[in-house]
Amino acid sequence: MVFSHSHIPLFPRIILKILFLGVPRLFSFRRVNFEQLRTLSRAPVVVGNHEANWDPIWVIAAVNQRIRYLASDLIFRRPVLGRLLRWLGMIPKRKFHADPRSVRSMRESLARGEWVGFYPEGESTWTGSLSPFVEGTGKLLKFLGAPVVCIRTEGVYFAQNRWLRRKKIRPVTLILTRIISPEELKTLTPLAIEEILHKHLEIQPWKNTPLGQMTLEGIEGALAHCPVCGGSHTLSSLTHRVWCKNCHSKAQLGAEGTLTWSPAPDRPQPTNALPTSIPEWFRAQDQWLVDKGFDVWEPLALDGHFEEHSQRLGRKFREPVKITWPQGGQVLEIQQTAGKGRTWAFPMINLEWVNVQMGERIEFRFQNRIFILQLRKPLGGYPFYRWHKLYQKGRKQ
Repeated sequence: MVFSHSHIPLFPRIILKILFLGVPRLFSFRRVNFEQLRTLSRAPVVVGNHEANWDPIWVIAAVNQRIRYLASDLIFRRPVLGRLLRWLGMIPKRKFHADPRSVRSMRESLARGEWVGFYPEGESTWTGSLSPFVEGTGKLLKFLGAPVVCIRTEGVYFAQNRWLRRKKIRPVTLILTRIISPEELKTLTPLAIEEILHKHLEIQPWKNTPLGQMTLEGIEGALAHCPVCGGSHTLSSLTHRVWCKNCHSKAQLGAEGTLTWSPAPDRPQPTNALPTSIPEWFRAQDQWLVDKGFDVWEPLALDGHFEEHSQRLGRKFREPVKITWPQGGQVLEIQQTAGKGRTWAFPMINLEWVNVQMGERIEFRFQNRIFILQLRKPLGGYPFYRWHKLYQKGRKQ
């Protein structure tokens, strides 16, 4: 099937042309199994694993076709980027809310013969592994009723991931792993659809990447817990090494993501088993966050900026602030450091949703209002985000 770009305005068409021609050359692009796209009889829904912010660009370049991806409506409020996304036809979705309007836009686009796309994880991965899918992914695909094209992206995690201190240009491989036809969708349950997606999108970059291409530089933005001394936010990193500034223990990265630990001889030796790989360290940190509970946050005091966003009007204010967690870590307290010295207090148990953008940008919802914390120090918002997810999961059980 041949798809036309004639319905796209001239300026976005020029940008798309640059992507189609430039990205494959710039990133040592490789496409696998994309000849299967010739079997499509109508515009599909494109889904994939989400390793980095650039993923949609690589996929658009790989299929040589505009794809109307879902994107957070907060991004559309940025003056330059928001206008560019609109020109390119991206579909805004309300952050932290179910959004029937975005679903309707997807369905109308498919009816016009336009490709649409989204990432079932809802965010790019921190750990390298596939994150749990957003609730209702299978139901959405079944409702849209269009062919589902599964495209797995490889080679991006150690070049463009969320905690990486310095982004790099590395070879990118995109593999078309599966096409689910509309007829097959009708016979599958939503859960079965999600199982198929998981099977065909899962990757293991820590196991399948050569050591020379792996790096730990900046991982303290995601791993805040030292498993040797139990310290919090005491880690530093170089290319293949992480060390703790508190207990002076070191971890050396080896092939297939293995870790070799060297605890400081003049310090108390660890009595618990130390993680033997980075994925195992992430799991150990999850357990630490659960065990420590609110106590994780009480010692911290951070500087940053605080914003409130309105769904209708965009950003309402932006203030420099100091961030603390008093009352045993059970309250997130934000104090204005200029002007009237206003203070905001948010009980941690009442935060309705938490997300992290660009490493240090923490977004959360409280009483149906959206707030953003931009941390000044490169601490990384992942531990806060992960703590909240584990806490909410524990409350539901």
